[in-house]
Amino acid sequence: MHSESRNLFPIIALWCLLLLPWLFGKGIFADGLYYGTIASNWAFGAGSAWQFYVSESLMNPFYSHPPLAFWIEGVLFKIFGNYYWVDRVFGLICFVLTAIAILRIWRLYFPSGQSWLPLFVLMLLPTAAWAYSNNVLENSMSMFCIWAVYLQLSAAENQRFRLLKNIISGLLIFAATLCKGPTALFPLALPFLLILFRNNRSWTQIIISFLSLPIFLAAVLLLLMSDEAFAYLKAYYEIQIQGSFSLGDKNGSPLLLKQLLMELLPLLSVAVLILFWSGKKIVPNRASILLLLIAASASFPILLSPKQMGFYLLPSLPYWALGIAGTLHKIEFLKKNIAPRIKLYFSLLVFVTAVSLMTYNINRPIRDAVLIEDVSKICTYLPSACKAGLDPELTEHWQLQGYFAREKQISLYPIGHAKYKYNVGRLSYKLDSCETIYKGKELQLCRCPMPE
Repeated sequence: MHSESRNLFPIIALWCLLLLPWLFGKGIFADGLYYGTIASNWAFGAGSAWQFYVSESLMNPFYSHPPLAFWIEGVLFKIFGNYYWVDRVFGLICFVLTAIAILRIWRLYFPSGQSWLPLFVLMLLPTAAWAYSNNVLENSMSMFCIWAVYLQLSAAENQRFRLLKNIISGLLIFAATLCKGPTALFPLALPFLLILFRNNRSWTQIIISFLSLPIFLAAVLLLLMSDEAFAYLKAYYEIQIQGSFSLGDKNGSPLLLKQLLMELLPLLSVAVLILFWSGKKIVPNRASILLLLIAASASFPILLSPKQMGFYLLPSLPYWALGIAGTLHKIEFLKKNIAPRIKLYFSLLVFVTAVSLMTYNINRPIRDAVLIEDVSKICTYLPSACKAGLDPELTEHWQLQGYFAREKQISLYPIGHAKYKYNVGRLSYKLDSCETIYKGKELQLCRCPMPE
């Protein structure tokens, strides 16, 4: 077996250790829970391709994001069934496809080896592993974006199929935008960067490199010819995009800048120490500079957004990893005198550990354990797709409402009286003339006599 492939084994095993233990566990980040519930509802007949909701009482209708990620995950639900773990399988698929694109980009510019290095650097950026395990929309968006970037870079490096690569790149940018919106548009800036980094190109080659833009616009215009699509995306624009920029008091929030610095500064400090220790001069090569500029084009526009969450940076992280790794690629990290058997045994040990933890966590709560236990037991008393009352004190307990919607499509309505037969509340929740039929660690279920 080629030594380059052997060097990848330990990194693949370590990524398995980061992602597999949680694969079949219960409990997920609130946004990922909602997205999975929306996809599950659509897959099994609740709503339509342009009409989504979490439950009848929660995010109904749902216009906060474009629909493509929900359609893709919905197909996975149709294939595998309505299981919690489909959310993380979707994230794992996105990671694998993203990792393949990272390796392809690396081999475009650094064919001599060390292809494990960018995947290792990406592993050191904490947001990456977290995001792929929590079903955020950035997973699918970044997957489409990095393949769009790879095709443009490949077309610039190799004349073969140059026209086709740029056409497909435009379609992939359209797909990424249909997952998360305008934050996916950064690959459209890549042709301008390539002008700076590619000398002696003919005008024909330059024009072809910009082909992704008209292809993207044509796809958007074609989609908007559908009345349903136009109505959905119009509502999305008004609610999400205009609504975001109406948050004037949050404009310019430094959260994402702090997050980006927290992700990169420790890694950059280590990189500088490695270069100093190895005696190598810091001479950034053209490929590394290009990749870092792509990372900046993916990061900095998001920093200006009024709405900021740390995982919004995920689409930029593969390029930061590639650029940093490219700066370090001349250092021989894995010495040739390390026996191939040691690499193989280490990889097998880590992989077996990951699979063992994954098996142990099947159907176990890996977060929100008490809440999930109470929700699961309460759901044994409630019919599917029913309506129930909710303690007004829990009105903004979005995780709770999301788990009920996901478990049995149950809609919860905050009320202060016994309007519904079943009512969910805190342990101190009291309704006159109602019987407590379940009392758990955090929640209780009351059954109330209904009026004649």
